[in-house]
Amino acid sequence: MIRFKKFVESGYYNFPYADLNYKPMVDLNADVRKVKGGYGVYADKFVKGKRVMTPGGKHQKVLKKVYKNEKDANDYMAAIMIAKGGG
Repeated sequence: MIRFKKFVESGYYNFPYADLNYKPMVDLNADVRKVKGGYGVYADKFVKGKRVMTPGGKHQKVLKKVYKNEKDANDYMAAIMIAKGGG
């Protein structure tokens, strides 16, 4: 792996996926928070395929679903992130 990394850094290997830090899709942030009625799954808000920013410069979150137990909420959050390519 180290030899490949040096080969890529040399500039000779010009393939778009050669960048070891390349992420094909935008990073999606989702989290689980304690809300009234259980645990809420929050994810980034998208409008026309772009993330919406708050006036303070942070990414806006939207409540997706509320679950009674935390395990179900975590499972749903993981499914969202896998479907969107965030992890």
